[in-house]
Amino acid sequence: MSIYPHTYRTKNSITKTTASEYAEFIQVPSISGYKQYYNDVMELQVQVKQWLNKLNVLFETFDIGSYEFNGEHLKIPPVILGSLIVDKHRPTIGVYAHIDIKKTDNNWDTDPYKLTKKDGCFFGAGTACGKGPLLMWFHAINTFNEKQIPLPVNIKFCIESMHECGHQNLEAFIRAQKTRYLKDIDHWVVNDSAWIGNIIPCLVYGATGNAHFKLTSEKVEGSSTEPQQDLENIHSTFLDENEEITIEGFNRTVEHITPDEELIYEKISDFDVKDVRLTLPENKRNWNKLKLLMHFWRIPSLKICDIEECTCPNKDELPIKVKSLLLFKIVPNQFPELVDNFVQNHVQKAVKKFNITNTIECQMIHGTRPWTEDLESIPYVAAKRATIQVYKEVPSLIREDESFSIILILQRVFKKEILLLPLGRSDGNAGKPNENIGALEETEENN
Repeated sequence: MSIYPHTYRTKNSITKTTASEYAEFIQVPSISGYKQYYNDVMELQVQVKQWLNKLNVLFETFDIGSYEFNGEHLKIPPVILGSLIVDKHRPTIGVYAHIDIKKTDNNWDTDPYKLTKKDGCFFGAGTACGKGPLLMWFHAINTFNEKQIPLPVNIKFCIESMHECGHQNLEAFIRAQKTRYLKDIDHWVVNDSAWIGNIIPCLVYGATGNAHFKLTSEKVEGSSTEPQQDLENIHSTFLDENEEITIEGFNRTVEHITPDEELIYEKISDFDVKDVRLTLPENKRNWNKLKLLMHFWRIPSLKICDIEECTCPNKDELPIKVKSLLLFKIVPNQFPELVDNFVQNHVQKAVKKFNITNTIECQMIHGTRPWTEDLESIPYVAAKRATIQVYKEVPSLIREDESFSIILILQRVFKKEILLLPLGRSDGNAGKPNENIGALEETEENN
């Protein structure tokens, strides 16, 4: 984020002077969802509170209940809400952050809990996702304080420790705080996702949604067909030879792609189809950049999972019940509720078409709405200007082909614009083995 001329610039990097502070955060295995790591999460919360005190941020901690995991009730780590009001007449931004991480595995090349500099990057669990971005906010505010420059905005923090476990009880909590501690927030900022490449910074302004279905066929005595064949027949009706979805009404509400939107995709320079070509199915390897990015971000798609057989008493018998999963990617302006109706109607027609007399059930088991923001809104215009000032580059404007549950929660509760600002490069492996973020030898002056 940019500060002001003649002040230090805070980038998505760790410097010599801040490395020790990051190391203190990284060394704590703040893994959410496991009882044995609860005290570690609480230890890191103590460090967060020390930072908030240092920055003169007023804060409170809130207990938000418990949740059930593997048959036992576990206490949810408290949520920390912080408030830094410099001028009630200035806009207020809400900053969502989290300090928990996923449980690490043996695929790390370095110790995930020891900040390690290697190949011009700092490696450690949480460097690019969660801990690292929060510390960048702290360092940015600290720079303002050291330079005795007032912040241009008020800031309210929402810091949780259950990001990696589905934000347990968070939505109900922040809804209750909407008119209390979290009132008067004009815009939200979430530091998640990653750049599309490793050179050009990015702003994310949209994400796909999804609708997941479980399709089952159970044998009825006297039926002339087998459950396995039933599902194979139904599967055959979902896609045409070009893998386009053939469900009646499914594409009716898809937002029209305009020439202006295509131009945004064309301007994305830090992406080369050659880098991903061999990972694509044969029929997509000749696609150009525009078509491929549209396929990732703007065109609905369906993945049909393999049919699974239910356990049979006799291995020599045909299964009496089989199931498969249908994974739909949906885009603006599709909604899971409408997709559910379209899919149910389509399955019923397929049952009649193939004269299926076994019991067919189709159930939507998960659904999230797609998300998009106006690139001309205040937070995105400000973010573009700041990116140009700091990086001397016009940011690429990208979308994501996955859903962000925290974005949807904030959107439902506050109905405010949300800036999704990634701070890590594409090779930063956020939330994965060998997670890392760039290193700077020293801070830069912006003269």
